[in-house]
Amino acid sequence: MSVNFCDTGLTPSMSALLLVWALATAPAQAQEVEPTPDTAAPAASEGGKPLQWYVMPNVAFDTDDGLGFGGRFELNHGGDRFDPYRAAYVLQIYWTVRGYHHHRIRFDLVDLGPSRRFRLTAHLAFRAWMNDGYWGIGPGALIEPGYDQVFDADDPRRKRYRYSLIQPFSHVVLRARLQGPWLAYGAADVKWSQVRTYEGSLLAEEQPYGMDGGWTTQLTLGLLRDTRVPEVSPREGTLVEASVRAAPPLPGGAGAFAGFFGAFRWYQAVGERGVVAVRLMADVLVGQVPFYEMVQWGGLEPVAGYGGSGTLRGLPFGRFRGPGKALMNVEARIDAFEHRLLKAPLLWQVVPYGDLGTVFMTGDENPRLAHLPVHPSAGLGLRPIWDEVFVGRIDLAVGANPVDDGGPVAKLEPYVGFYLMFEHLY
Repeated sequence: MSVNFCDTGLTPSMSALLLVWALATAPAQAQEVEPTPDTAAPAASEGGKPLQWYVMPNVAFDTDDGLGFGGRFELNHGGDRFDPYRAAYVLQIYWTVRGYHHHRIRFDLVDLGPSRRFRLTAHLAFRAWMNDGYWGIGPGALIEPGYDQVFDADDPRRKRYRYSLIQPFSHVVLRARLQGPWLAYGAADVKWSQVRTYEGSLLAEEQPYGMDGGWTTQLTLGLLRDTRVPEVSPREGTLVEASVRAAPPLPGGAGAFAGFFGAFRWYQAVGERGVVAVRLMADVLVGQVPFYEMVQWGGLEPVAGYGGSGTLRGLPFGRFRGPGKALMNVEARIDAFEHRLLKAPLLWQVVPYGDLGTVFMTGDENPRLAHLPVHPSAGLGLRPIWDEVFVGRIDLAVGANPVDDGGPVAKLEPYVGFYLMFEHLY
């Protein structure tokens, strides 16, 4: 998932929207793409400032959530004094055939304050995972004998590792530009969680902390340094981020906890046609941590999942969870060939990659998984990059999924993940 930390942004022109639709790369859970004032449908606004708007379809696929559909409407209020715009407003509707919903309203106000150093962004959203996965807590969570197969639609065994999570939330961030590439931010997240289990599911049996759901308010303070060039598809530079967050105890709250998040991204060109891209992330939570928060990462733009399209490709979303987790992604982005589409360059990158992760601080040391202290996966991707701005992501990955076969050492079965998304993973 690409994160836009700079105060410049990107918006599709109408021709780019045609490309997005043709490639079906609009994201299911993708990061915002922030518009610039050169886009479609200019109109007059107050004071003679232009208005820009666009409507685009939203189509994506991943192994966890299946095929998804929706749409997005964006309205930007521009002006010569503002970069990339004075204000932007987004309405998004999105759902998948496997019961994932993400409907949201977003607004973004830039160049605030006397020195024009501040930026205020807010999201109001409804999220629901009606087919989320829970395989236990800790690095030693195994799939039980007899469940490592595909069941018929009416077979109750299909629900063994499934549950539903309904979670409307709000996310408000105030950013401040400091000297040079430095940026500071504060964020407030308010969410309400409802957990629904199926009869005979592992979650209903284990009853981890957080089953009652409730309110959670998280306050975050962070600092980052961004030297990526260019920002959308970097060929050099780094992005370093560190933040702390806390969820205080509240009446009817889902728990009180605190945490630290750190991330490091590094990009290095290799010759004229290659780039090595590395991402390291670590997240630690202490206190009363609901089980569903164990797959959430902190930061300016929080990332969801341990496994799935946004973190550890080639393992199911939420396959492992714990209050501590770490992740490494390495990609070799190789320029394969280039041609023109709609009078703009379309570059195709071939991307072999490897992902590696672990969860910890669970008190669960499974001796049958001593040979697998970390969770590996590897794959091959294809990146169509149009006009140096729009990045499609097609990833195929294989991971090691541990299964209990009754032996002294857990059996590792391959799990294949396929992801059709928008933007680089990082």
